[in-house]
Amino acid sequence: MEQVTGTPTVISAAIYLAQLPTRAALEKVIRDGLLPFDTFSSRPERGRWAPIEVVLEHHLLHHEVDGESDLTVFINANAAEPLLHKDDGPWWELHAVSTRAPDARDLLFFRIEHACADGIAGIG
Repeated sequence: MEQVTGTPTVISAAIYLAQLPTRAALEKVIRDGLLPFDTFSSRPERGRWAPIEVVLEHHLLHHEVDGESDLTVFINANAAEPLLHKDDGPWWELHAVSTRAPDARDLLFFRIEHACADGIAGIG
């Protein structure tokens, strides 16, 4: 496991939803909206973005928790962790977290390496 010290290098964003989009809808958003940009379909090599094959199963991750309070537990447990596939893919991941409780919200939890997008550029 990578040692985490100092300032976190991964930016995390949590979006609560009444219901998650389907996996197919999320894959379409990723393919059409994110992958055309170098930072989402490449990785840094010798100071430049080098295109790399994106294995969506490594970057679009699905989880299930019991209730809405478990979403906060999920965020706290994952926010400071290193990206799961930083060594073999682009430096981002999207966690789709559904809840089993019927009236609880679901969560999209997006994480990206700070080198790919700072907080302001990521929302522009």
